[in-house]
Amino acid sequence: MCLLKVRRSMVRTILSQLGGVSVRARRFFLVLCLAGAVGVFCLHNAMFSVKTWMKKDVLTSGTIVRNSPRLTSTISRASDEPSNSTIGNGELYDSDILSTRPINYLHSFKNPCWHERLKYGSNVTESRGNFHCLPYFFIAGFAKCASTDLYYRVIAHPEVVPPRGKECHWWTRERFDPKSSLRSFEDYLSFLQPATDQIFIESERQHNKFNRLVTVDASGSTLWDNFYWREIPENDASAEEPRFRNSHCLKHILPKAKFIVLLRNPTERMWSEYLYLSPMYGKNLSAVNFHDRAVESVTTFKLCLQTRSLNACLYDKDVINTMRLRLHVGLYGPYIRRWLQVYPPDQCLFLQTEDYSKNLRQSLKRVFSFLDLVDLSDTELDNIVSMTNRNQRFPESQEIGDMWNVTHQLLDQFYEASNRELASILQDDRYLWKSN
Repeated sequence: MCLLKVRRSMVRTILSQLGGVSVRARRFFLVLCLAGAVGVFCLHNAMFSVKTWMKKDVLTSGTIVRNSPRLTSTISRASDEPSNSTIGNGELYDSDILSTRPINYLHSFKNPCWHERLKYGSNVTESRGNFHCLPYFFIAGFAKCASTDLYYRVIAHPEVVPPRGKECHWWTRERFDPKSSLRSFEDYLSFLQPATDQIFIESERQHNKFNRLVTVDASGSTLWDNFYWREIPENDASAEEPRFRNSHCLKHILPKAKFIVLLRNPTERMWSEYLYLSPMYGKNLSAVNFHDRAVESVTTFKLCLQTRSLNACLYDKDVINTMRLRLHVGLYGPYIRRWLQVYPPDQCLFLQTEDYSKNLRQSLKRVFSFLDLVDLSDTELDNIVSMTNRNQRFPESQEIGDMWNVTHQLLDQFYEASNRELASILQDDRYLWKSN
């Protein structure tokens, strides 16, 4: 009404200046002005209603708005109905991956990358939303098997771009932890952002040519850690062991991912971890302390096996936490058997750490070929081979010497069945580690 009053006063002023104009013309001019005022008023209300509707739709469609004005709806749920549980909403932790729609990756990128779906009401576009990438491959394990050394050599290849760090354990741990600063899917994308930026810049430079750059997640827990399996909604939390594991979540989002797995004599692996992870095992490291821990841990695990299945014991965090050594990490056979039930063998490359160390050049060629990376010149490959070894034994631990023979025999016996299973799966008797 205020708007109409203003328009009416303006009309009176104009009419006062039109004294010589006929009454009929003046009336026509008055009607025209009033119609224009009403039109402006209706347009103003319509614009306000559209803004209100768009804001409501954005807040209820699963699309999220950050401090940036950009919309960041990364993955929609399988249901057509809007949901606040859309992965990446920054409010709920992203455990319910199996109920999300798979991502439509861009065909012009070797690495799995995509543009966000931007939703305005019922209209959805995937053309030019925010650009994101996930890893093309994983160095999936195991701890103290030279995975760190391999990571730094692989990212030296010109077609591999690194994320923010070697590992973040998002798939196995961080996404389930309420206190984690890396809990949401968006946090994981942020971890990968340095690599994503380089891949995007390269695509802009190449002008729509096929982009061969790839990135990696080298979290050493990827293949074996499933302690939070009860947090996956599709699992029965009252069951003894999981039906769905992290491998199923990965396969749902990254069906074509590749995995490199380094495997070391599990007895030697355990000794190396004991010497390296002094904050976990205390400062008074010694062969006798290691032996006591080994005896107690083997006893604890065998007690669990008396009443429960192997998988139930492996996936029970309470049982594992009572063990004074992480013996379970070296039980490669059961872990890899279940992994290969989800991912086919041709997407996995298994390397024996002992061979990797002795034949580094040939091992790197196998890795680069498996990842379909461009061949390097002899000089380029020599430069990577000559890089400093990573995560070697600390000098101060040299004084401790080696583990006792009796401890070695105890652990060899503990791992014997798992090694046989592994050698059978991979059809390679070297994984029996008999010569060691």
